[in-house]
Amino acid sequence: MDKSKLTSFINAKSKDDKLPDVLPAFHTCQGLLGLKILQDETLKIKYCNVFKKDLLYFFYGKPAYPVKSKNDKSGTNPLLCPICFIVNTQKINFYEVYPFDTGAFDAGMYDEFINNKFNINDYKVESNIQGILSYIKVMFGDNENYIKRESTITEDATADEEINALISLLNCDGEYQFDERACTVEIISNKNYAIKDVVECIILPNAVLRDENVKNVLDKNNIKYITYSYRTLTKPTLYNGVILEKAEEYIRGREEV
Repeated sequence: MDKSKLTSFINAKSKDDKLPDVLPAFHTCQGLLGLKILQDETLKIKYCNVFKKDLLYFFYGKPAYPVKSKNDKSGTNPLLCPICFIVNTQKINFYEVYPFDTGAFDAGMYDEFINNKFNINDYKVESNIQGILSYIKVMFGDNENYIKRESTITEDATADEEINALISLLNCDGEYQFDERACTVEIISNKNYAIKDVVECIILPNAVLRDENVKNVLDKNNIKYITYSYRTLTKPTLYNGVILEKAEEYIRGREEV
């Protein structure tokens, strides 16, 4: 199979320097969906409108997916707040890998930078750990810059226009309709996973952990957990930033940044 334009660019720019350490992947969802995952003890594929098949999505190195609220009202149900599953990247099967949120690409949210006539296949990252680490090394230099979204690469006169468009997106500065997913590696899998096999840790509201059934599932599957303080009559979307902070603390605790 021919390599994508992005993979060819990364391979051409890659040197024999030491690659960054492997970071975990993250699957974030609303608490109600997270509870269902815990009840099933399985991360399951579901139908994707972009690729028209059953898939499971992760973001590499940071929980870039923000839980949304239809009305953004304050409430008293902690299960409307985000739950984040921290997954061992080396234990999941890579179906495809991209440098950004493919849903936003499909919706034309990157049009200010990436022409909607460009083929998404030109942006495939090589579907293995080496491909992801090489991409981060070339585009960000190291994990620290990747997590902070500080690209170290500038537009390249020798590169295809699709690549320079991506570089412009990575270096964007201003106000846009997209979010951090635009600069976060998306891992797509086409398999289900028992949580005991792939989940290292889970971030969840302290009020949800008080459910004895939740605690029992985590203990049974030997999954660590990090809680955040939930306050009633707060907006669920306010906790997206808390998830990001807790995830970064977890990564730094592993001394792999």
